[in-house]
Amino acid sequence: MILEYCYDLYHTLEELENLLNGSEKLQKDYENRIKNQIDRQSVLAAFLLAGSLIIWFLPGDRHFLDWFVPDSDQPEIIFLRMFAITFIALFVGYGVRFGSSWLWSRDYLPAGRRQLGQLFKKKYHENQEILLQEIRKKLENPIIRTSDIPSELMNPRSLKYIIDCLEAGEVRNLTEAIQLLELDSRDTQVQFLVKTEESTLARAQRLAQKCEKEIEQVNERK
Repeated sequence: MILEYCYDLYHTLEELENLLNGSEKLQKDYENRIKNQIDRQSVLAAFLLAGSLIIWFLPGDRHFLDWFVPDSDQPEIIFLRMFAITFIALFVGYGVRFGSSWLWSRDYLPAGRRQLGQLFKKKYHENQEILLQEIRKKLENPIIRTSDIPSELMNPRSLKYIIDCLEAGEVRNLTEAIQLLELDSRDTQVQFLVKTEESTLARAQRLAQKCEKEIEQVNERK
């Protein structure tokens, strides 16, 4: 009976852990989407400026390069001028790409990180709200709410240790298993094997509160 309860709790915490990982992935995808959009804008700006420079330099009446490659109808001179034009355009283009990316990332230009974040935030919050509902269901599960296991031990790693102790016959009941776990967790050499820095339950509660505040702020702006 105790083992069955521990297995049910273990699987519930595993599902909760997967939801937390999904939330972290969603946050990373949201940030990467902003970063990728800034990269695309920077590449486009660099391409347009480099192309404009090449077009501007191409006419024969441009004397900007005479100090470097004198104007001439000789094929090798024409080749050198074209090479110089391309080199300058690419050099300026790379500078514009990295410079504009830096400026957009720090909101010094329109369509920067903050504005892009607002643009993509609606879809992000929709997905986050779906995850939040699933997390709430898990937190309201009676097997978690009525558990005798301390909240700091509510994670799959600690539950797996308790299950192993019960199956091996090292303890007679859940209370002894918890006491043995707490005793072993004081050993710094094995602590990371039986316990996490922050329990799955605490992480889920903190994330739920954070998401609720973000959703409330979004609804207030509407």
